[in-house]
Order: sequence, then C-alpha cells, then structure tokens
Amino acid sequence: MDPIVISLKIKKIMKAKKLKYSDLASHLEMSESGVKKLLSGKDFSMNKLSLIADFLELGLVELIESSKEQEFVEHKLNGEIEAFFVNNWDHFCFYWLFVAEVTPLETILSDYGLEFKDVEKYLLKLDSFDLIEYHSKEKIVINEDNSFTWGADGPLVKKMLTTWSHSLMNDCVENNKTNGRRMGLFSVRMGRKTMEEFTAEMGKLVQEFTEKGVYDCHTGKQDLVNFAFTYAFRPQSFPEKVDFLS
Repeated sequence: MDPIVISLKIKKIMKAKKLKYSDLASHLEMSESGVKKLLSGKDFSMNKLSLIADFLELGLVELIESSKEQEFVEHKLNGEIEAFFVNNWDHFCFYWLFVAEVTPLETILSDYGLEFKDVEKYLLKLDSFDLIEYHSKEKIVINEDNSFTWGADGPLVKKMLTTWSHSLMNDCVENNKTNGRRMGLFSVRMGRKTMEEFTAEMGKLVQEFTEKGVYDCHTGKQDLVNFAFTYAFRPQSFPEKVDFLS
C-alpha cells in the first residue's frame, strides 16, 4: 500500500465529488492544516484511512484497490482553445513545456534565453482559458496532474504529429546512437494475423511503460527525464507508386 498513491487517489475523488478539505477535517476531527499534512502522502493509519473512506462513501478495500489503478488525464480542449493553439503554435509550445512537462518557469526562461516579459502573454492567455491560475510571477497554479494523453483526432493533434514527429525523426536520423537518440527503419513480410498480433503487443508495451511513467510522476521521483518517441505502422512497402513515376 503506497501512501502517496492513495493520497493522490483521495484528492482525485474529493475533486470529482467537489468535497472540501474543511469538510474532511470536520469528519476526522482534525484541523484543515492537519488534513493537508495527512494527505501529503507520508503515512496513513488504517483507522484514519477507514474514516476517510467513510467520508468518501467508499469501502476501505474499495479505496485501497482503486488506488492501484493507474489513471490517465485526457485533456479535451474545447474548439476555441484548440483553434487558437493551432494558429498560435508558440502558445501551445509554452503550454506544453510549462503544464504538460511541468518545466519550472525559470528553467524555460534560461533554456530559451527569454525574460519574464517575453512569456507573460502566454501566462495571461492560459489563465483566460482556465488552464492555469496566474496571479503573479511568484504565484502560478497549474494542474497537479502532469501526465497527458491526446486521444482525439482533431486539428491540434494532427499538427502535433506532423510538426513534432518530423522534428523528432530528423533529429534521430542526424544524431543516431548519440546522447540517448535511437532510431530504426524496419520492413518485414508477415501474415496479416502476425501483423495484428505485433501491433497489439506494441500497444500493450507502450501502455505498460506509459503507466510506469505516470507512477514515477505521481510518486515524486527526482530523476525524471522527458522522453519522446514515435512509431507508425502501415501494411505496405516503403516505396510508393510515385517513386517509380517521378
């Protein structure tokens, strides 16, 4: 039983049910600050955990078991925000760095040679979209979840795939087997059933390690690195008709 993972699960359930820390504090006969300290994930007594489960209207076993399930946060941006990001790619790149990858603002400024005045417009825009809460340079609140899936097949996802997959592949081709870069190009002949099994197994592999990455983020590991990869399958040869007709 990992107390940090259980703590995250409790916070998610409370957020979904719109429950307040003050209400939980009253239920536990504790101060609100004491409850927040308890939910920092240091440790839970079974008695306290049982009381919290009762507050959430769950069984104790149900709460513990549900905390073992890895969850993904799927951001579905509304049409206005998605269209804005497609047409203002710099805003989306900042959003990705600052929110999706949880890169500290000072690191972004340093790595990209920027000053705060250069990025304040991004912060204001993200705040207007309710994607962050921007109060001042010293107080910026972002979503505590830092794992993302982009399942929709909309214009933003297409631009991400087009722009970043090309960039990633070009970089790996030019710097193959250096600084952690690896790439390959494979073509094999196989039965359709074998091909289907292969794609299914690749999907499971990606899912497994993505879940491990989510767990690493949620348990506060200090050696986190950004890791980018892409893959694509198609049931045909590399050469196309145009290669013979050009």
